Amino acid sequence: MPAVLRAGASLALLAFLAGCAAGGPAVPRPPGGSGADPEEGLLDAVGLGEAAEVAVLLGEGADADQRTPEGFTLLMIACEDGHLAVVEQLLEHGADVRAETDKGVTAAMLAAAKGHAAILWRLLARGADPRTPTSAGVTPLMAAAAGGHVGVVRILLGRRVDLDAREQSGRTAMMFAAANGHAEAVRLLLDAGARAGLRDARGETAESLARQARAAEIERLLRDAARPREGAAVE
Repeated sequence: MPAVLRAGASLALLAFLAGCAAGGPAVPRPPGGSGADPEEGLLDAVGLGEAAEVAVLLGEGADADQRTPEGFTLLMIACEDGHLAVVEQLLEHGADVRAETDKGVTAAMLAAAKGHAAILWRLLARGADPRTPTSAGVTPLMAAAAGGHVGVVRILLGRRVDLDAREQSGRTAMMFAAANGHAEAVRLLLDAGARAGLRDARGETAESLARQARAAEIERLLRDAARPREGAAVE
């Protein structure tokens, strides 16, 4: 069973982040503007990760901010697929790092969800907002924690993101990391000050989710974190 399904509650992570920017397979074509529509050719080149061809087509006037019929920008596609050189070309030609789909998905969200740390650095350097949630409240930190992408989690923790933000079912980044068995992500979140005792809309805590996932190491981490605060109110 996929890890995100074990987390159970987030339609946003399932529907918006699991391959959501991927289109159909790109069709290879001759390089260098052979009379074809440059925008159609650009979409193909981005999908194939052909940075040199992307540079040529952008130089010929293709739109760096064009979108697929589903509403995803070329930058989103390149970020999800991990094509760093393509991302750099698109950014150099003015691609909008803050563009969103109608569900609030951003390029930074997709990079975080897939664990592409180097790409996320580039986006942040160009002004991407690491706090922007989807319309369902999913943040890049939640997406990275759910996937156990500790390099991305470290980057986001350094950007003063909301550690205890909740998505529509009340789950936090800590809960997603715990439910999916990602002990190092849980440890990083605890060290940064994330609250382990919060409950989601169904009354689950990070510890109860870890127990359901049979993640004994995470259960121990969370119990140890809670001991100094015994007797405190739990939300």
